[in-house]
Amino acid sequence: MKKNLSKFVLFFTAILIIASCSGKVSQSPQSTYIIPLATASVQSTSVVDQIRETTTPQEPVPQPDDIGYFEGAVTITQYYTFLGHGHYEEAYLLLSSTAQQRSQSLDDFIEKGKRWFVEVEIITILPYHIYVKEQGGRLRSADSITERRYFVQIIAWGEGRMTGSRLSGEVQDLFLRIIKEDGKWRIDAFSTAPL
Repeated sequence: MKKNLSKFVLFFTAILIIASCSGKVSQSPQSTYIIPLATASVQSTSVVDQIRETTTPQEPVPQPDDIGYFEGAVTITQYYTFLGHGHYEEAYLLLSSTAQQRSQSLDDFIEKGKRWFVEVEIITILPYHIYVKEQGGRLRSADSITERRYFVQIIAWGEGRMTGSRLSGEVQDLFLRIIKEDGKWRIDAFSTAPL
């Protein structure tokens, strides 16, 4: 328990440092909801039981407080922080090689980033299994050791239509999948519906 708590404190400290470096200052106080402490530690047994009920016995089941979820949240935070500060090449490097090939070239990514992501505010980064539980749903399949899914909410300011035809300045609900590639977590897929 102490080890898990120390991992959470380390992760939360990293998020606070990253958030404090953000140039976005809200007019009204808001907080970024990443992982509720009560859900991650106190209720973790029920989440694990729910995951185990829907997976095959041979498949390894990651724990809700698995460090991979924290590392993944850091990767997602970095990605949107880079976009919001005009560091488009650094953001592109946080995409998996498959996502880079599937989507666009670096030059296209930078061009679109300059138009769509002039400023970004992260509202929520939540592991998908916790999101499903909070919605009263049931998880159909667990994440693997090398893959994690998240529910993410952001607000992006820029030109034209954003993800899911959202306008500049509107809350965007996204589902992201990250994978472990060359020992690092990389964003592999974005969707407006669960992955």
